[in-house]
Amino acid sequence: MARWIAGIGTAALLALGAGPAQADHAVLSVTSGVNGCYDLLAGQTINVGDVCFEVIEENQMAVTYTTYGGWELTEAHLWVGEDQDGYPMSKKGNPKIGNFPYNSGNITGTVTHSFYVPLGSVQNYFAMDDLDAHCDQAGTIYAMAHASVQLVDGGGTVVQTETGWSDGEGAVQKGSWATRTAITLSVTCDGVDPEDPDVGQETALMFGNIELNDETDAVCLLADGSDAFGANRWGWQAGPLYFENTYVYPVYAAAGNNVLENGTHVGNVTIVVSSGNVTVTPELFEGFEAEETHIYIGTEPVCSGAFGNAWNEDASKNIDTSGGVYVGVHFSVKAVCGINPDSPDNFCE
Repeated sequence: MARWIAGIGTAALLALGAGPAQADHAVLSVTSGVNGCYDLLAGQTINVGDVCFEVIEENQMAVTYTTYGGWELTEAHLWVGEDQDGYPMSKKGNPKIGNFPYNSGNITGTVTHSFYVPLGSVQNYFAMDDLDAHCDQAGTIYAMAHASVQLVDGGGTVVQTETGWSDGEGAVQKGSWATRTAITLSVTCDGVDPEDPDVGQETALMFGNIELNDETDAVCLLADGSDAFGANRWGWQAGPLYFENTYVYPVYAAAGNNVLENGTHVGNVTIVVSSGNVTVTPELFEGFEAEETHIYIGTEPVCSGAFGNAWNEDASKNIDTSGGVYVGVHFSVKAVCGINPDSPDNFCE
């Protein structure tokens, strides 16, 4: 029996995709500021832009400086850490921005600049490979976000230059007006227990041009005129398919009575027909897993719903393809409910 599994596992694992750093159901994000953003204040009182903090892929925090209203960046410096007084400083506590670990160099004329900070280097209280252990917890890190800015008029002339810091409390009692921004990192979870997730399971079949329960199609009628699959069988097969062609068909789960609107598109099947060979490659979408897969490849339509018997081919079969071939693919598919945002109601009711 051909068996193919697209692994999602039942334990929550860290996902390093676009968007927030995320386990299967735990999300780490910045929950302070206005959507993670703070005013960039020049000369202590002039709002010239924003400094935004966002947890992104690969356990990094993107820190993005943006100016507007004719103000431009000329330099940016950044320090981030757990200890609010851990930034490079002089004996009097004034920040030594030249020693900050992130330095843009000369970026005169730009209006946006980003630094990417590995979170593991600045905080220890969230185990980045086990966010599930920290559901509904929060912690604070601190940022010293400095910028040198200039105001340019419509003719391109610089009319004002200032030092800017992201909005926050004063970091130094006397001397520099540098500010220190407190960043709240929070872990939110969707309620799925990674040790005992709610798993929904459904039947799925490759959608094709021949319905398994279509009595108007004579390919699978019995001598008495009834459908070989029976009135309650739903699903499809595809054919005839001819060599030197590649076909891609969707896979639908829980599409009772062959009503696609009732089902869920959970993946696709690619069929390559060459002279003397047929290769079937199923691929389920992330978040869905095939517990079992049954494949039929033949020169005649399949007229049996006994998936464990008639639908028992390997994923690649040497066969006479000169007259066209027929292919059917059946799955038993599961989805971990509440983890996959596309987990359908018919999996997870």
